[in-house]
Amino acid sequence: MPIRWIVFRLINYLVMLSITIFIIVVLINIGQTRSRDWITILIFFSSVGVLLTNSIFNIFWLERYYPAQIPSKIFKRTSNIFFILTIIVLSFFVVGLFALSFNILLSEDSSIYIEWQAMLFFSLFIFTSLGGIYLLIYRNILIRVIKHNQQLQFNSFLESNT
Repeated sequence: MPIRWIVFRLINYLVMLSITIFIIVVLINIGQTRSRDWITILIFFSSVGVLLTNSIFNIFWLERYYPAQIPSKIFKRTSNIFFILTIIVLSFFVVGLFALSFNILLSEDSSIYIEWQAMLFFSLFIFTSLGGIYLLIYRNILIRVIKHNQQLQFNSFLESNT
């Protein structure tokens, strides 16, 4: 297997790990606060659930269908739905990342004390966003490579029968 697909698999696992840590940090913070905005919590868990599911689909694409297997239509359709949802979630993550950065930079208190949980949250937020963008790009490349390999396999089959 080429190195780029090994890196693709590794980043999928690292994004899944960061999302899991991300969820644990949020659950710890939810347990410590008294006010709970259930809609925000539901949106957050749905968003990270979409990212986690997309990483699982990426691993399935790589493990089951690379180099030239034909995926089922249901798998392709479901994978494409999660791909689109991932684009939406990551766009909100990137906008949230910029908003959070500007909020910190434009804060009146120049000596902002950031707790370790907030720093971990911010770091995971950045890694998940950048890793998710990388995975979106390489998922499309992987699907094109699989289609190309399928075409080559089909052409060699036709040439061997003539």
